[in-house]
Amino acid sequence: MAVTTQYFGSRFFIKNYDHDPGATTAVLASPDGGTTPISVDLNSYHRVAISYRPTIVGGAGVTLVRIMASTDSAGATNATVIKTSGAVAGDSLNDTVFLECNAEEVAQIADAAGVSLRYLTFEITHGTSTDEGNLTVIAEPRFPRDALSATAIT
Repeated sequence: MAVTTQYFGSRFFIKNYDHDPGATTAVLASPDGGTTPISVDLNSYHRVAISYRPTIVGGAGVTLVRIMASTDSAGATNATVIKTSGAVAGDSLNDTVFLECNAEEVAQIADAAGVSLRYLTFEITHGTSTDEGNLTVIAEPRFPRDALSATAIT
């Protein structure tokens, strides 16, 4: 008898995104060239981690990664830094930047700022406009998910 295990899939949201910023300025990670920023709604998740590694390095590679929070899913309104990598030199395909936060940290920063921060976005800076990378988002849902398939885990 075959056993179908859904432990990680039901307890964690895990998804990889290609990030092609086309700039040397900070750009919110997006699966569609910057049109729709990747966001995590803290109403559904209470812990979030990201792992970012360069996939194309034409120069300095990744130089800064930040977890941002905002009041809108576009990451534009009341954008607030939650975590920062600080200056990094991710100029090798083997380099990885890892950051994580939880809803309590975001709430504490939101209270201090006097705003209600709900959405997390991920701001990435590359040293060369031709650099690209891969962002992995790992989020722990407030409640386990079900009805998962091998190809539809979102």
